[in-house]
Amino acid sequence: MGCNPQHLVAVGGMSGSGKTTLSRGLCLRIGQARPALTLHSDVERKRLFGHGSAGPLPDDAYRESVTRQVYDRLYARAAVTLAEGVSVIVDGVFARLSQRRSIARCAGPFVTFHGFWLEAPLDVLLARVAARDDDASDATSAVVRRQAGFAIGPIDWIRLNAAEAPQTVLKAALTHLHAGQGTPLV
Repeated sequence: MGCNPQHLVAVGGMSGSGKTTLSRGLCLRIGQARPALTLHSDVERKRLFGHGSAGPLPDDAYRESVTRQVYDRLYARAAVTLAEGVSVIVDGVFARLSQRRSIARCAGPFVTFHGFWLEAPLDVLLARVAARDDDASDATSAVVRRQAGFAIGPIDWIRLNAAEAPQTVLKAALTHLHAGQGTPLV
């Protein structure tokens, strides 16, 4: 068909929006011979500090300079994996326009890029973060409230209503993926 079956999917949104849930749902449905590799900013940050997923990192692990390192590592890992012929899903807040543009550039000219931005009301985000158990994310209600004030700039990714049930959000994402490329997803 002339269409490259490889994909780079970025899933962004505030803490509690369901990024990791959507990423996991997409993982086995993207890619041809092998499932897509899923990269999570929360996991990458903990790796950077040599920390397992359990237990929170110290506050200095969330400085802007550390966040830049985390995203640079995500871009590098995505690029290497794409060069190996494997599709990639990356989830992170992607609050800055520069972060969204950088992950999109990782796709290059031969890989199909899809960006999804998950949105939900503040009360939904707060409830989800409060209900987390054994999660790599260190987000608290204070973090969610701080993120609500972010100036995220223009969003040119597909906006999904993350207040919906996870299966509904997954179905919406898959509909956009099917419509955006010429080969079927498995």
